[in-house]
Amino acid sequence: ELWMMYERTADPAWLALARKWTKGLLPVAKWTGSHDLGFMIGLPAGLGLRLDPDPAQRVIYRRAIIDAAKSLSTRWNGKVKAIQSGEYNGKWGLIIDSAMNAPLLIEAGNMIGGAEGAQLRSRGEQHLLTLTKFFVRSNGSTFHRLTFNPKTGAYLGPVYGQGYNMSTSTWSRGQAWAMYGFAKGYAATGNPILLDAARRTTGFWNQQVGLGCVPAWDLDVWSAFAPRDSSAASIAAAAMLLMADLDPASSAEMSQRA
Repeated sequence: ELWMMYERTADPAWLALARKWTKGLLPVAKWTGSHDLGFMIGLPAGLGLRLDPDPAQRVIYRRAIIDAAKSLSTRWNGKVKAIQSGEYNGKWGLIIDSAMNAPLLIEAGNMIGGAEGAQLRSRGEQHLLTLTKFFVRSNGSTFHRLTFNPKTGAYLGPVYGQGYNMSTSTWSRGQAWAMYGFAKGYAATGNPILLDAARRTTGFWNQQVGLGCVPAWDLDVWSAFAPRDSSAASIAAAAMLLMADLDPASSAEMSQRA
């Protein structure tokens, strides 16, 4: 948020704050204990790399992005073809939020180049493809948590996470992460499977969300008294803005809806 304020105002006070808070996050880039490095490093360091006017600072942010991608890559499982999110009910698991972490591997791979960069890019893309295969239902809705056998790659099934029902309902924020992550993945790779996933998840969102545009915490909860999730609405809006730039068909559909 501090970087975005600097982008919008060009005020050096926001730049100083953005640098300060980003500096405090950068040591996390070498932490292999979390799959959320796309959020924790990719977002702030990526903004710093784009917006900081100091070349020396940009070198630091670039290094952090590469380090974070390498740390994230240690969680790769070649049988599942995905980066492990965590263990759920004692089982090897993935969550749909990880759609926002995988693009970090692709971005860092492009920076590094060569065989090492190609491996990072491949793992990021394969992770997203695994999500499209298992997490996106036929109607474009998504699961939150799924588990796999790490030795064989076999799909085991859903487990409880966020959302009303682990098997049939759709956590609103998870759906938004899917929309945005698949759109970012398509922007980075040009893979039509990711574009299709972004279209389908966005289509389901638009079918389910009412005119107020701020959904209940689960897209299958219709009560007017249900808690609303403005974070999910913000993520979805960012996803649709990106899709409007990437995909003329989506842009036309969203214009009609508006």
